[in-house]
Amino acid sequence: MWFLVNDKPACFGLKEFALITGLNCGSYPSQSREDRTIKKGAEFYTKVTRKKKITSDKLLSVIRGPRLNKEEKLKCCLVWFLHTILMAKDVSRGVDADWFKMADDLEFFQSYPWGKESFELTLEYLMDKVDVPRHHQTHLDKKTPSYALYGLPWALMVWTYEAFPALGLHASK
Repeated sequence: MWFLVNDKPACFGLKEFALITGLNCGSYPSQSREDRTIKKGAEFYTKVTRKKKITSDKLLSVIRGPRLNKEEKLKCCLVWFLHTILMAKDVSRGVDADWFKMADDLEFFQSYPWGKESFELTLEYLMDKVDVPRHHQTHLDKKTPSYALYGLPWALMVWTYEAFPALGLHASK
């Protein structure tokens, strides 16, 4: 995304996103490795979800419950963080089944370029999903201003204050 800062172009791209978040924004693993990991993790997915759609609230209940051991709970916490923070969409939506399967292999999960995934989702919502008339109507109906921006918009906000330092001056007043 390009912005004009003091008549000079400024870009918010993958490089800036990676710098701000510290997330892995590198290359994707081979498709065959990802497919093997997902296939291997199917048993873990079934144990956690019992083959039912699972939301973030239900996942928290499973994490807090007695059914899983500590390692399995850790894997579920990583999936919950991914679902609610890095790849945030509407939290009432079900958690992606493949994320559980990938989390079963912690080495694979930790080396996966979640930063790139999060960046792409954030830009998708910034560029394609802005429905100004719908948000205006929501504002009129609920009498409160609101806008849901999914992905990881915090990185864009941090970059904005860095690229537009004058905004920080106005925010404190």
